[in-house]
Amino acid sequence: MLRHFLEFHSLSPDIALKIIDRACELAKHWENRTRPQTLSGKRIALIVDDAGWRNTTAVELGVNSMGGICIEVPVKFDGREAISDLGSYLSNG
Repeated sequence: MLRHFLEFHSLSPDIALKIIDRACELAKHWENRTRPQTLSGKRIALIVDDAGWRNTTAVELGVNSMGGICIEVPVKFDGREAISDLGSYLSNG
């Protein structure tokens, strides 16, 4: 089942706790230098809306180390291009 969300606060508490638990699991893998390849062959679009580099770098490193392909997408939410087009370009289907 595919799940998508745009805002963390829109998640139910049980789903939010599952995400936090998974993040803790992955942090242990990172510390132990083991990388589950759960993103192998998946394409991940990273849309950045801040001026910092740390979070962007951490996400890219994490995706790449788990076998995924991470692309920082220069998306602007100004309506010139449909966001749905991005999904078709990155389709993991």
